Amino acid sequence: MFRPDIWRRSAAGPTVTALVVLAILTLATSAPLLAAGSNADAVAVIIGNRSYDQAPEVKFAHNDAEAVKHLVLEVLGYRAANVIDLRDATLAQMVAHFGADKGPAGKLANWLRPGRSDVFVFYSGHGVPGLENRRRYLLPVDGDPNLAEITGYPLARLFTNLGRLKARSVTLVLDACFSGQTPAGPLLASASGVLLAPRPAPKPGGLRILSAAAADQIASWDEDTRQGLFTEHLLAGLYGLADGNPYGDGDGAVTLAELGRYLDDEMSYQAKRRFSRRQKAMLVGPADGVLVRLVPGARRWRPGRPAAAVRRAPQPTDELAIEPIERHLVAGAEAVVRKAPSAGADSLALLLPGESVYVAGRLRERNWYLVEGGGWGRGYVFVPRLQERSHTPAPSGRTGNESGQTIVAAAAAAARKVASDLYGPEAGRLVGRGIEILWGGLFRGERGGELGQDDRQRMVRNLQLALELDPSGSERRWFNSASGNGGAARPLRTFRTAAGIHCRDFRQTVQLGGQHGEAFGTACRRPDGHWRIIAK
Repeated sequence: MFRPDIWRRSAAGPTVTALVVLAILTLATSAPLLAAGSNADAVAVIIGNRSYDQAPEVKFAHNDAEAVKHLVLEVLGYRAANVIDLRDATLAQMVAHFGADKGPAGKLANWLRPGRSDVFVFYSGHGVPGLENRRRYLLPVDGDPNLAEITGYPLARLFTNLGRLKARSVTLVLDACFSGQTPAGPLLASASGVLLAPRPAPKPGGLRILSAAAADQIASWDEDTRQGLFTEHLLAGLYGLADGNPYGDGDGAVTLAELGRYLDDEMSYQAKRRFSRRQKAMLVGPADGVLVRLVPGARRWRPGRPAAAVRRAPQPTDELAIEPIERHLVAGAEAVVRKAPSAGADSLALLLPGESVYVAGRLRERNWYLVEGGGWGRGYVFVPRLQERSHTPAPSGRTGNESGQTIVAAAAAAARKVASDLYGPEAGRLVGRGIEILWGGLFRGERGGELGQDDRQRMVRNLQLALELDPSGSERRWFNSASGNGGAARPLRTFRTAAGIHCRDFRQTVQLGGQHGEAFGTACRRPDGHWRIIAK
């Protein structure tokens, strides 16, 4: 959760060496940070039930399913071929995949490698209590909520059949409630707005279960993020917030206990504040069990803007007003994406130097591009801010270390010039020299070793967590026992740019082969929650 108020424990003033960020950016982007550890035998079933024949729509179930699918693939390391993706699942499909009360096992069981496969099951949709037996049921899209005993899939059966799987582990996540109520109104004709208390949930056996709400509570929807409130905060926690202060220990792994503390503090608070209702996630399993190991730089999937919102985008956007371009350009400097073709319009995103963006066209007789991007839909960028992508090849015969030296030298020269312009020649000399001392040796392998890919991933992840979670003046450390290298990140100052972008100055230290180095930089927060290092 983005909370700039907790960052300002002690606001430090601007620092002379804030321009060393160029070399850090080179290191941070040179490693494949999104590569998750492979879990090739794992199998996932992801269900998003949105459109029902005889029940209100679950508005954001498909978004929930898509976001969790990205988590499974990019963070948990599942193979795409092992992900069963069911949108608007019928009763027949649910029986076919999870099995019936008696008889052959379902497709899920057939996909497993006994003793080697981890299983992850996610369901977003309606849950409902039976009117006669008050037992809990998942409601297929062709089910009748008033006949759940006949047309629903029993939760007890799901627990039993998942418990019979010969899997290494089984995790079940339910963004559903079983009270008979939804944010869109009652499911049951006989309920008349009364919360029906179902029977206690069946014992889950050895399963690990994460459920959105207690038996008599409603699972809320988050209209702002266009996801279920539980799924939104579940993913925020699993992508790192639950591992940070004050919920976790910052070791790069999210446990069930850490996630529980985060959900109790954030999700339950938001449900009470925004919807005036109680919602407490129900988590079952070993408290110290690791749910996910964080992947440095991993980014959450976010729902796009609804079509209606895109149509309301500032005009002109019709063919007569737009000269088509339809290709990708890159930002030559920081470029603000705005809601309207005006320097005074609200900002949607910040493009960093070298970042690519799709340009749909240029406004005729106006010096603005119409651009499109994930997470913010359509927007406008001032034409001089974008340029063609450079395709200049590296000189032939140059080794990787030589390329690294060239990058470091170029970064040092650029940072030195900017610092000199801002703070004088002496500051520029110190900044440039700081880059060469700290980062040049890392490329060349001097002074006792080289900062390897694993070290760089740990350093970048540690910095991301510090910028997102820690107040100014506090220090977050990392250490790689395999290499003996380590370091720390300390946020120094929090501020907002003229475009409304949240940024932070920071100090980064590295211990490599008995040598110690430090650098200072500035990073700004992207709309997707990822911090990108920039030059001021």
